[in-house]
Amino acid sequence: MAGLKEHVYGTDSKKSGGKEYRVHKYYIKEDSDFDSSRCIELQPIKDLKWVLREHIDTGTILVPINSLGNKARFVGADKSVIVSSKTRDELLAQGFLHLTFRPTKPAQYSDVGPPEVLSWEHHSPQWWELWSDLTLPPLSPTMKHTDGNGNVVARDWKGWKWFSNPTEDDDRLHYLDSELKGVEPFDIAVTFEHQASPWQRYLVVSQKFYQFCKSKKWAADWEPVAIDVG
Repeated sequence: MAGLKEHVYGTDSKKSGGKEYRVHKYYIKEDSDFDSSRCIELQPIKDLKWVLREHIDTGTILVPINSLGNKARFVGADKSVIVSSKTRDELLAQGFLHLTFRPTKPAQYSDVGPPEVLSWEHHSPQWWELWSDLTLPPLSPTMKHTDGNGNVVARDWKGWKWFSNPTEDDDRLHYLDSELKGVEPFDIAVTFEHQASPWQRYLVVSQKFYQFCKSKKWAADWEPVAIDVG
């Protein structure tokens, strides 16, 4: 069954002369969790390594052209998701609400010096950063919000922020029901929270978006979003 489970594990303790046991809680997900969730986080299964962005202001991802020899529909690049032109066209054809794409640039990486920026005109097919023009409210106050140095911050703090659930081992994003209901209809949105770069945000999609990808058998590391009362 889905839900919060307890796992008991023990370790020998020479100091106490006996055994110490700890209770570790973790969340088990089933297919029904995904099909019934109001919205779902989209995470890529495959990540490109050592990907840079051209400039902090534009956040344009420099895609390593030698690393695109795969059939994955969603590819991770610098904490974001990129898709091929083929995938982009198929998604656009569905008319998903608030779906946008940010252009990327191909680049040749080397062990020395910065990457050489190239042109998609000579290195097709083009790849795009999957994005949205809608930003969600801050995550639920049930989650712990800390800055890059581990200091607790307000949930609407706009800087680099980490978040976690302090009471259970739960990787899901949590939102307040009242705040999520106040958001206009969407099929894809970005989180208010970001990591080191303001472009490193998480993607949250609707059931319509998820079911379309599921019907196409497009693999991704899907994660149900939790809705908290309040």
